[in-house]
Amino acid sequence: MAREVLSQARDLGVEEVVVTGGEPLLHPQAVDIVEEAKGMGFQVNLLTNGLGIERGLARRLASACDQITISLDSADPAIHDRHRGGGSHGRASRAIAALSEVGCPHVVAAGVLTRHNQHERYENFAAHATGLGAERVFRAVYILQGDSRDAALRPDFTSLVVRMGEESDAALHGAQPRGERPRLAWRDRCGAAFGVVAVGADGVVYPCQGLMRPEFAAGSLREEPLERIYTQAPVLTKLRAITVADIPACSHCAYRFLCGGGCRALAYNVTRDITAPIPEEYCVLAQLLAQWRLWETALSELPVTAGLEVIP
Repeated sequence: MAREVLSQARDLGVEEVVVTGGEPLLHPQAVDIVEEAKGMGFQVNLLTNGLGIERGLARRLASACDQITISLDSADPAIHDRHRGGGSHGRASRAIAALSEVGCPHVVAAGVLTRHNQHERYENFAAHATGLGAERVFRAVYILQGDSRDAALRPDFTSLVVRMGEESDAALHGAQPRGERPRLAWRDRCGAAFGVVAVGADGVVYPCQGLMRPEFAAGSLREEPLERIYTQAPVLTKLRAITVADIPACSHCAYRFLCGGGCRALAYNVTRDITAPIPEEYCVLAQLLAQWRLWETALSELPVTAGLEVIP
């Protein structure tokens, strides 16, 4: 099935394939699928916890992937292992080192920011990851799931926003104007079903990885082609049409075209309403990051604030 799905995606003009999970390398044909995608001309990005990557597998993955992203939540083994299980920090770290040593084109260390690691300075985390061989390092704020995990992992946004504000003020002091200014990305909606879909291991298509729920199942590739599902499935058509104008709290916000109204999966997880605004604390953070993106277009040599690259 994977080969047929990839063929259909290529016919639709898809350029990048992201292989993720769960943990994708638990699938017995995961590496074969990655190699097939690369052979068909796709840009291939593998997202993995790295636990199963030893040197031999690292060499094979490096030749088949344009980028491999390893989950690494902290420089402190105790914090990372609290998130992902005992011994996982060492194994993830060794995977980053092995991939770098065999020449993987782009090795990325990606963390999830929770209440357990939000006080770790980004510089310390980045130094550890780059020391292992990661080319790029970032952290994304934990996305609420609407279940018992939220109480344990939800960040303390009050202290997080205060610290980010302080870091922003310090970074802006003495920064110089850019000679040539980069273009700023503009968007009026979430990317779910809008150029992005997720395909489950069983062939069921969903709007995105965050909305892989039965109520968002758009159709099965075992029964109909990807093009028909993408263009005609009611759930995808409805979601694709939602813009910031349809989200009550966003329609008049000054930052609405920088964050696009935020992650629809986050909004749905919390409210069970796909057009609801994201939680207020995530909105405050999104506005702060939007301000930072505006400063980045005008000033040079600004660091990534707290290592956050994704507006929730």
